[in-house]
Amino acid sequence: MNSDASDFKNIDVAPCGPALGARVTSVVLSERLSDDCIQEILSAFYQYKVLFFEHQAIDDQQFVCFAEQVGNVQPDHYFCPIDPSHKVVEVRKEPKNEKNIGGRWHTDRAFEVNPPAATLLHAKTLPSLGGDTMFADMSSAFKRHSRGLQKVLCGLNAVHSNMDLANAREQLASEFNGRLMTDFEILRHEQPLVIQHPITGEPTLFANVISTEQISGWTDDESRCLLEYLYQHAVMPESTIRYQWQPNTVALWDNLATWHYALNDYPLETRVMHRITLAGTKLVRYQV
Repeated sequence: MNSDASDFKNIDVAPCGPALGARVTSVVLSERLSDDCIQEILSAFYQYKVLFFEHQAIDDQQFVCFAEQVGNVQPDHYFCPIDPSHKVVEVRKEPKNEKNIGGRWHTDRAFEVNPPAATLLHAKTLPSLGGDTMFADMSSAFKRHSRGLQKVLCGLNAVHSNMDLANAREQLASEFNGRLMTDFEILRHEQPLVIQHPITGEPTLFANVISTEQISGWTDDESRCLLEYLYQHAVMPESTIRYQWQPNTVALWDNLATWHYALNDYPLETRVMHRITLAGTKLVRYQV
């Protein structure tokens, strides 16, 4: 799984930094890729956790075709769809909007029974400056803790919900009108605080600022103290990258192994992304 970037035969891979992330070139996503090429993309994906395919002028049908080659596309019923199947949704911020979507560290839809395995984003319209996305490695975040704390964390569960989306829908109706769907149900689900990645087997911290409500069986104050410590520890610069989007970039990131944060630093400008979600499986607790 930990191939050197020079080991790939069908793709060229250039790491974005020592923590995570890589640019993939010599790939044209408007064409159907060979099985060997897909296998190398997946190998790079699980190694680097976030991949960027720059300058890919593809339409939504080609976007879906690529997504279906790397995973099982899952309908998204939280954002406004581009097509009736809900396979491609739009994440939009216009000059009239003050708030963006995803403007805190988070994992997508951790509140579902089977959280998404991965997310793809295609940059359609970018601001003249700003609008970057940051990513953090949650396996690295866990491994930096002491052995004693690791053992404690591996025995805990956390409760996740989509109340943040529901609050945005209800309290900021005008701000998110046309950007969020309005007919989704409230979900709440318990997950292991540390999961075993289904492909790499790595331990991964699975909690985030947006969806995690509390540690199961702990009081609110106890939960807050631990979670705030974990959150601060997780985003140390050594474990993060900041990506400056290029026009028509397609990003593919591991939703179980990373956090991401969409920066809201482009007032009075427009940013439009098309998004696809790949289905995941039931999470398994990591045994330290």
